[in-house]
Amino acid sequence: LVGEVLSEGTWKEDVQRKPGIYAELGIPFYFVFDPEQKHLKEGLRAWELREGKYERLPVFGGTIYFVELEMGLRINGAELQVLDEENQPLPTIQQWEAAALAERARAKMEAKARRTEATARRIEAKARKEADLARKEADLARKEAEAKAEEESRVRKEAEAKAEEESRVRKEAEQARAEAEARMEAMLQELETLRKRLEA
Repeated sequence: LVGEVLSEGTWKEDVQRKPGIYAELGIPFYFVFDPEQKHLKEGLRAWELREGKYERLPVFGGTIYFVELEMGLRINGAELQVLDEENQPLPTIQQWEAAALAERARAKMEAKARRTEATARRIEAKARKEADLARKEADLARKEAEAKAEEESRVRKEAEAKAEEESRVRKEAEQARAEAEARMEAMLQELETLRKRLEA
């Protein structure tokens, strides 16, 4: 399929001479499109190669359909639409470019979202790790504090027990001294009594 867009300087050659050239070259289909419809009233004309010669294809409502190619052409204002096998317009170059741009933008956004998600996961993992470490350190500090408190309690109890023991020993010593002093006093009194008897 070969096509030409008519212009003021070449439209006659495109319409009158080139069909014969393309027929000799064996091009199966040839069409010309006149966007301004200045030289072709119908705006669109096409030929099909049959037995070495071009035959005009019918145009219905500004549309030509190429059965063997399973495609068609349709005038849409100053543009020419390409139709698929279901007679539906295919995207234009501008539409393809817009779709490609949109796809690139979407892919870029998805890549950015993936990077952001990966960063968030790394931050979350780091925060979780730091929280675990802080919790372990807190547990260790608590255990150390509890062990220290237990040790201080043990030492305090031992000191209290030692103080109680010293108090008991001191009381026993005081009691023993008092008893010894009492016995000494009794012995002195007995000696004084004996002395007086001897003197009498």
